[in-house]
Formats: sequence, structure tokens, C-alpha cells
Amino acid sequence: MDLGVEMIVMDERIGREHAKALGLKTVGILGVLLNAKKHGKIDSISDAMKSLRREIGFFISDHLYQQILKQANETE
Repeated sequence: MDLGVEMIVMDERIGREHAKALGLKTVGILGVLLNAKKHGKIDSISDAMKSLRREIGFFISDHLYQQILKQANETE
């Protein structure tokens, strides 16, 4: 069945592996945030990541957090 889906949003490793095995492309929430920042939909990826951590307990390692800030041209 072809649903015309080009990419799915998924952060879970096992789910991403299954999606890849089916030939689907995946993007995680941090990729969505980077894209939103790039297209001017959000002002601060740092604020968005802090909210994810604080409000829903989303795990972002400190190393990844810094990598994302660098990609978004933000510094703390």
C-alpha cells in the first residue's frame, strides 16, 4: 500500500530501524526543530529543547544538545 508518505517523525531507535527496513525515511523531533528554525518558524531551538526536557522529560544528552545548538547557530 502506497500512502504517499515521504518521511515519518519518530525518535525511538527500534521504530526507526523498522521504518528504514521498510524503505521509509525518518526524522526525529530535534530534526523537526532544526528545520523549523531554518525556515523561521521558531526563534529559539534552545528554548524548544529546554521545554521538551522540562515539560515532558524528553531526554537529550548534553553532547547532542550542544551539537543541535551549533547546527542552529545558537550558543549558550
